[in-house]
Amino acid sequence: MTILLFLEHHSAPDQTGALLQLLAYGRKEIEEGRVIPAADVFAQVESMDRDDLE
Repeated sequence: MTILLFLEHHSAPDQTGALLQLLAYGRKEIEEGRVIPAADVFAQVESMDRDDLE
């Protein structure tokens, strides 16, 4: 159990760094206009679901 706690504590900075990189990448995508409105994404998913059912 001590080993698991140590590994969990040790990986926290790695997880934080990865999350910060992901947020920075997302911000860059938004600034460059490479986004799809959420409503469009959900409509695409619903359309794919309907196609799968047919």
